[in-house]
Amino acid sequence: FPARGMDWQPGQPVSENDIPDALECWENRQNPVFLKKRDERLTALRAQIAPLKDERLALEREINRLTFESAIADGDGDQSHAELETLKQRENSAIRPPAIT
Repeated sequence: FPARGMDWQPGQPVSENDIPDALECWENRQNPVFLKKRDERLTALRAQIAPLKDERLALEREINRLTFESAIADGDGDQSHAELETLKQRENSAIRPPAIT
């Protein structure tokens, strides 16, 4: 099983097994070229997930607001409850990490 190494490209699926990557990082911990490429890869991955994090936080804010409104509603909480359930379903289905193959 070859390690991902530095031939990985953004958007390319990654393996669930990170042991080869950990070993490769350990073996190259003093290699400045490897460390530079690794930092670039981590920066690219962080940039890729940043919009997902922002969207998730926005959905969680809205869910918290609707949960509060639904809890204090006096009999007319059905609309808030319906909106809340819709947002919860959207949060659980729309925000997913890239598929791992």
